[in-house]
Amino acid sequence: MTIANPTLARNALIVDATLSAAAGVAMAAGSAFIAPLTALPQQLLLWAGLGLLPWAAFLYWAARNASGSSSVMTEVILINTVWVIASFGIMAGAMVSPNLLGVAFVTVQALAVAAITVVQFASLRATPTNA
Repeated sequence: MTIANPTLARNALIVDATLSAAAGVAMAAGSAFIAPLTALPQQLLLWAGLGLLPWAAFLYWAARNASGSSSVMTEVILINTVWVIASFGIMAGAMVSPNLLGVAFVTVQALAVAAITVVQFASLRATPTNA
């Protein structure tokens, strides 16, 4: 795979980084406030939020330095896909028991990540093979 549209790839990484950083700060700093509203465990919100901060830093780095690298973009796509699956998986697997607002919170962030991942995937194209 190669990057078909480096501008799209860079912009998708910047959007992903910005949203990851914002969500990370909101979840980590606001975990004590968000937890009772959503019935999500405070520790889950705190650690997920803290985990998003280095991820956001990596995405900013990738946007500036590696937006032309298909291997970096492929890894970002795979990690984002795992995040989406895990987000729905924790609810489906009864690992948490969120209320309606909690389900909406997890669903909206997972769908946002999925949408960004689709755009990141769109920036790739298959490398033609010589026959």
